[in-house]
Amino acid sequence: MEFIDKIREIEEYYDFLDMDNLTITTKKYFLKYYICKDKYFFEPYILLSQIYFSEDKIDHGFQILHIAYKRVIKDIFPNKKLPNTMNWYEINNRHIFRLLYNYANALWFIGLKNKADNLFKHLIKMHPDDNIGARYSALGIHEGFGETYSMWNELNDVEKWFQSILPKYEKKKGFAWVKKYKRIEQCK
Repeated sequence: MEFIDKIREIEEYYDFLDMDNLTITTKKYFLKYYICKDKYFFEPYILLSQIYFSEDKIDHGFQILHIAYKRVIKDIFPNKKLPNTMNWYEINNRHIFRLLYNYANALWFIGLKNKADNLFKHLIKMHPDDNIGARYSALGIHEGFGETYSMWNELNDVEKWFQSILPKYEKKKGFAWVKKYKRIEQCK
């Protein structure tokens, strides 16, 4: 049975995002408040961690994502591990996908590349359509990029780059998944 997260009361959170001219301090207070209000809605963790990262408080930002990740594993999924399938198209699951993606990126950024790679690959396994773009990051790690955002900033056309390096990974152990993303015009 495929996992679908429950419907969450999130209107207040999105109303907050629409507010202009809020100070960083106000944003932090609200995000912490919202995490306390619903510790299983993961968007506030992501935004709070991004604020800390932008302030060069890397440990703080990572810790926020780590807490959220542990809550996903321990409390959201019944068997205490990530499911093999989860539907991105189910809107109630998207905050979980985004948390997992941001956590993998943070792992990559702090140098835990194997853990990041495994999590990116698990995101692909959970939802092979890969709407979040984990396939790019999974190969970006192996191509020497520092983290997702630097990869996206450096490359003009990520899909074109991805397609150009696919042949290099098609026969490598642990990369059978790349064949799914090969464009028809590249098939021989």
